[in-house]
Amino acid sequence: MFRTRRMPRFAVAAALVTASLSLAACQSGTGVEKEGRASAERPTAPAARDDVRKDAPAPAAPAAHQRPDDRAGGQSGRGDDGSAAPERCGPSNTELTVQSVPRPVNHLLLTVTNTGTTACNAYGHPFLRFDEAQAPTPALEESRPQAVTTLRPGESAYAGITTSSAAGDDDAVPATRLGVLFADQDGGAGEDGPVTLTLPEDTWVGTAARVTYWLSDPADALAY
Repeated sequence: MFRTRRMPRFAVAAALVTASLSLAACQSGTGVEKEGRASAERPTAPAARDDVRKDAPAPAAPAAHQRPDDRAGGQSGRGDDGSAAPERCGPSNTELTVQSVPRPVNHLLLTVTNTGTTACNAYGHPFLRFDEAQAPTPALEESRPQAVTTLRPGESAYAGITTSSAAGDDDAVPATRLGVLFADQDGGAGEDGPVTLTLPEDTWVGTAARVTYWLSDPADALAY
């Protein structure tokens, strides 16, 4: 006759605990299944670094539209103050006069006055011919101003004329007429023809005759 062997109490208790844990795991969905879902989740993108955002350069602003007359070197035909650019002084917008002066001796003063409605530039020096002279009177280069003499309406510029040597040794002859040509922008004689003036009485012209550039002060024009 066989004897029935009884299991120890502690073994029975351990088996009951193991069965309870397995049942709880199946009901809650934990274990391997939960672990697999976690590994399949997409990784969260790392937050942008503050120092990168702060140091990143701002996008460049679009270039402003530039009008043709705003470009460097563009010519709009206007002055710096928005007024019309000066014209060239010539026979059509000026009046010429010539007169004798008490001092210095053997000198005349040629005056050009702007009679137009806009400013004009008196370029270079006047080209002079006394009577039937074949060549124009030489200009005194030392009288060249630093800038072009500009005349507003009603203003005048001046050129001093030396007619002959003060010593009287240059074979001076009497003259009665003076032809005046205006210079162009390049300093050459203009193509608009001479203006003829009547010279003061007792004008004598010799080989020492000279003329200054157009200057804004009559005293400066007579200083040569």
